[in-house]
Amino acid sequence: MKILCTTILSAALALFACNNKLKIDTSSFTLNEPFQLKMLETAKMTDGTLQVTFTGLPEDSRCPEDVNCIWEGQVRLFIDAAVPEKKENIEFKIEKSKMGKVSRKFDNYTILVEDVRPIPKSGVQIAKENYVVTLRIMNQ
Repeated sequence: MKILCTTILSAALALFACNNKLKIDTSSFTLNEPFQLKMLETAKMTDGTLQVTFTGLPEDSRCPEDVNCIWEGQVRLFIDAAVPEKKENIEFKIEKSKMGKVSRKFDNYTILVEDVRPIPKSGVQIAKENYVVTLRIMNQ
């Protein structure tokens, strides 16, 4: 009986640990106000009509802040945007000097990427989970 209880408890703890790793944070945002999202984090507009998730960052070739480069580089990221009955995976390619100026339209909204942090440093590998994107969403 003691072994059975220990096995059940161990299985429950393992399941709980797996579920915690898959947990995605959810926050809220207001139109026209900047907000931040971590990788795989989801934010919902305060009225619940729009939801956005920072789903990927396949490229960060921005020039490291401690290096002089010939090319400024770019960052490429994906944001999932969803309203009832419509969802889209939106790609942003942003050159370093155009940060805060690149937007995409989705449904009745304009999604602007204001910033992507951290900025690369030479010789330092940035883990995907350490990226944070600052967005601002406006009505069209």
